[in-house]
Amino acid sequence: MHRSLSKIFSLSGVAVTDGVPTDGGGTLRLAVCDLGPQNKSSALARFRRILPDMDRIDHRILATVLLIQENDPAPAILVDVRDAERIGSGTVADDFDQAFRAAAMLAREPLRSILSQSVREMELGSTRREAFDGLTGRCPVRELSSLLNSLLEAEKRGHSLSSSLAVFSHEIRLRRRDQVREAGAKAPLKMLVPLIFLILPASVLLTVGPTFLVTLQRVF
Repeated sequence: MHRSLSKIFSLSGVAVTDGVPTDGGGTLRLAVCDLGPQNKSSALARFRRILPDMDRIDHRILATVLLIQENDPAPAILVDVRDAERIGSGTVADDFDQAFRAAAMLAREPLRSILSQSVREMELGSTRREAFDGLTGRCPVRELSSLLNSLLEAEKRGHSLSSSLAVFSHEIRLRRRDQVREAGAKAPLKMLVPLIFLILPASVLLTVGPTFLVTLQRVF
């Protein structure tokens, strides 16, 4: 990994903190964050109240993601190679709960409070399905309900979560594409009303108006 990153940054000719464009349209850059007590970040202070042990490398990684998210409007996505391997192999019982807690902590409001309530429900003894049912009741979004049902079904049948998430993301992309096509098909009908009552009269007035005024001046 270190050799690959060194090669990418050396070939780019730019500073590692400025970012190197990737083939997928993203940017790879090195983020250096101060996680000490002198950092007055509100996100970091909230993180320390939940996970005060900053000596653990996992906690430091999550705190770094929080600081990046706080200072950069672009979405911050954390990918851990160890977690990806465990998810791909299907051993996800504890990792899934940890990932859900991390998602609740990293999400923005109002989603953070909604997910945090589900985390508290599971900590108080509710099953994952009961907590997810409450989550879909508080946030009735069709995509979220489909995602949670897919994860529960994959866990029940012992399927790999990585394949389930890949199938779900493919379905979401197809659904978004269909929505874009539907919106494009409706666009001409929506443009017809302003075209007839606003644009067309103005065009006729600009085209015929000067000729009409000249004709009136010649007659009178």
